[in-house]
Amino acid sequence: MIEFEEKKIKKLLKRSFTYTYSLTSNHDLAREISASAIYQYYLSKDSIKNPDAWIIKVSSNLFKKSYKKYLKEEEILEQKKLIIDFETEEPLRCFNQISTYLETDELEFLLKYFSNIERSELISEYGLSNDSIRKKVSILKKKINARINIDKGYKYGNDLILPEIDQKITFFLRSLKKALKNKNLAMMKNYLSLVNQDEIDMLKSISVIKKYLFQIVDNNLYSIVLVYQDDEENYLCLVIMFSIQNKHLRVLSIKDLYSKGIVIKEEKAVKKIKKIINNTPRTSDGRVNIELSEIKKIEREAKESK
Repeated sequence: MIEFEEKKIKKLLKRSFTYTYSLTSNHDLAREISASAIYQYYLSKDSIKNPDAWIIKVSSNLFKKSYKKYLKEEEILEQKKLIIDFETEEPLRCFNQISTYLETDELEFLLKYFSNIERSELISEYGLSNDSIRKKVSILKKKINARINIDKGYKYGNDLILPEIDQKITFFLRSLKKALKNKNLAMMKNYLSLVNQDEIDMLKSISVIKKYLFQIVDNNLYSIVLVYQDDEENYLCLVIMFSIQNKHLRVLSIKDLYSKGIVIKEEKAVKKIKKIINNTPRTSDGRVNIELSEIKKIEREAKESK
């Protein structure tokens, strides 16, 4: 009986240490946390029904309490720049920053995912398939990276789109494509109820949607620059300003990107102009002030490079 208990303790100690070390990559801290976890186990073992799950939960709680202090003491975080690479096997070294970007349940899920918990345990606990778990992790990564870039003060770029807004933009564009295909923009009334008919009619020239560029304009005020082709295969751009009202995307205005109604015929020129757009201040209605001569020069260079 004593031998069995000793083996059980060693197994739990190893489980706690492995889990904590995967998060901190620090032997001393992992030993300290796992020792504390085992001590708490001794105090409560008679009432613990699932020791394996219990030791991970306690280790996770101890990690949350101690890691912020550890980071400060070790001066791991330098300046305000935060770089997170989830695609490597590096531990989550910037835990205390990450925790400000996620809800408690999201943070707990991510910590468990990057620990040594068996995937089958994760599937069982959350009732998700393996693919759904990977998708959830991908969404959380996108949310963190978007928050980081927003905190850095960036205004333009699709890497600023939070998952919940990304989903609404996707649904909006999907509905727009369907309405255009059926030649019935009335199908978009829930999205377009706040804009006038002249602005709605501007959408009728869209033949193929090529891409879009996201911008944060102000608090709960966003825009997408919609790059599209018309029936003559010219490349044009519309600025669609929107906000999120009662959890729904509501379009506030639709305008030409260029106040002079510029038409672009070369796709290579579109790619170069996109870079200019991302570095050019916008007017209050989301437009950019680009000289016609500059656009024509870019288009001419694109044509000559064929």
